[in-house]
Amino acid sequence: MICLRDLKTLWDRAAVFLKNKYVVIGICGLAILLLLLPWGSGKTEKESVLTQTPDEFDLEACEERLEDILSEIKGVRKARVFLSVESGKETVYAVDVDETVSEDRTVVKRETVISGGEGVRVKVLQPRFSGAVIVYSGAESASLRLNLTSAVSSATGLSSDKITVLCGG
Repeated sequence: MICLRDLKTLWDRAAVFLKNKYVVIGICGLAILLLLLPWGSGKTEKESVLTQTPDEFDLEACEERLEDILSEIKGVRKARVFLSVESGKETVYAVDVDETVSEDRTVVKRETVISGGEGVRVKVLQPRFSGAVIVYSGAESASLRLNLTSAVSSATGLSSDKITVLCGG
């Protein structure tokens, strides 16, 4: 016969198991949530796949690489690409600032820091793409245009409203 004491012990063990079960389920759920979170560098702007080293930026080479990539998409026989940029490459140099304050005015003197006969580079800002026009020959379909837009967006960091895709002859 099962006595009341045995039933209580069995009930206590079941309660401990259920508590542990919920802890395990909770930990698994938390792990799944952590895996689903986007991981990255924390940068808000998209980086371009076409970005090259600071001294090597060549717009025509970027267009040619993109043409080659887009021509590999199923349904595209040939693609032509035109990319526009906001401005050219910009180099930022180290500057020495000397401020002189007198009674009636303040004079600020800025000089580029020179080392080895050249200015000391702090950073080089690459040109940013501002728009793209894609003209392709091949099948004319909405899904193909979407694929082309998506590929150009991924490669350049442009949003889809800055990309025009046209089917040519």
